[in-house]
Amino acid sequence: MPITRTLGRAAGGALLLAALGGCATQVGNLPPALNPQVQPASVHLPAGAVVSIQFPMLVSPAAKAALQNDYPCRYIRFLDRPFAGCSGSEFSGDYAPLLFESSTYYSAELKTVLGRYLPEHAIRLEPQRVDYADGRFTTTPLLASTSPSVLVIELYDFPNAVRSAQGAGYAPTINLRTAGAQSPKTCGNLLVSAGHLTFKPLAENACIQADARRVGGFSPLSYFDAQPPELVDYPKQDKALHAPGQLLTLPMLWEKNKDDYIQASTADGFVVNARSIDNATSDWIARVSAHLLTQLDMQQAFQAGLVHYAADYDAGLAQRLAAQTLQAGDDRKITILNTLLNTENQWLAAENQAIAQGILNGRYGQSFRSTRLLLAQAYNKSQSLGWLQAGATLLAGFSSGLLGGVGAYNPSALMSQTLANESYFAARQDELGQTLLQELNPGVTLRDQVLEVNIEGLKQNISGESQSQIRSQLLAIYQKLARS
Repeated sequence: MPITRTLGRAAGGALLLAALGGCATQVGNLPPALNPQVQPASVHLPAGAVVSIQFPMLVSPAAKAALQNDYPCRYIRFLDRPFAGCSGSEFSGDYAPLLFESSTYYSAELKTVLGRYLPEHAIRLEPQRVDYADGRFTTTPLLASTSPSVLVIELYDFPNAVRSAQGAGYAPTINLRTAGAQSPKTCGNLLVSAGHLTFKPLAENACIQADARRVGGFSPLSYFDAQPPELVDYPKQDKALHAPGQLLTLPMLWEKNKDDYIQASTADGFVVNARSIDNATSDWIARVSAHLLTQLDMQQAFQAGLVHYAADYDAGLAQRLAAQTLQAGDDRKITILNTLLNTENQWLAAENQAIAQGILNGRYGQSFRSTRLLLAQAYNKSQSLGWLQAGATLLAGFSSGLLGGVGAYNPSALMSQTLANESYFAARQDELGQTLLQELNPGVTLRDQVLEVNIEGLKQNISGESQSQIRSQLLAIYQKLARS
């Protein structure tokens, strides 16, 4: 199907969205078997377990430049659609950096929505930093991810490379995965939208031992590498949410703009919370995640993550825990570890919630919602006037910040001088959580949060500004008790 300039007019934008979305669908069009009903607050996790939401947040200068370069052609490769061309004026890579802003905002929104169904304190935002070297994109966690995770939700919201489809709505690609032993034939992967799994899988025995963070998930940025990615051919199905040994593959989801809500969300005093969010796609991801958790052996998935947590305290215990060859006294050590984990989780939950609030209800979220409205208005205009006219007006007057404008607040540059700097990232990674707080939620401090540890008659209060400070105090407590 060749693309011509006429597709920027009339209903062309909607047609392009459907075409480029790889048969994109909306939540309301999914069959009942793929659209579960979940009761609020109905899912309970093992003590100490978390659900992880991973997303690209920061980008190095090298990765940003590489992403924008030839973005339209690689975006079409990502969607696996045979179009005639990708270099005409109908295409643009100008909006590629929106990947990081949009993925960050909607991941924080998902954390809030997922809190409708399971305890929000156990839901962790795990932002990633994207880099580019030797023709490949790589991701590195911005925050230390130590709490055992029973489910990882990975979310990317790529901006459309077709001008006339820009601003048409939210269209995330997602991957849900758990510990490898839960589904060895898919290495723990449970669901992927848009069909993208591009990493080289682990050997089957390694999959069985891997926890949810280490089984390896989809890598959509591989489609923007210099060379085409290697695809993984797992057993697939598209009829049931949970089919043991098979990966559920779905088309790309598309949340059509709700003009009244988008407008209302930019008003002064608008507060993002579980009641005010109106996003059927976020709620669907949350409901599916909650439903899948009930189908898993969550205790087994938690144990897989506990092995890695234990390794930070006691390498020998971690090895015996992984091999299921515990010896006398190990049960006591595991009880101590679980107590320390629950204490650390209190601190991490407070840090994570403060970061989420900074994203959603601070300057970051305000700017994002203003830009979302501007893009939606430009999209509506492009359907009647033609995108080339609307796009020129939009780019000339981008006042809300995501793509710049003199004096505009710009979230994509929010941490460029502190976090995206190569030497800072390498030398001060243990301080990134504190820096994120300072940048996203100024005024919030965790140093005054006092946590009480009470184990076997030992009572001690701990506090600190960073996770590394908390961890060092917990490690000292473990070493003292383990020797007694």
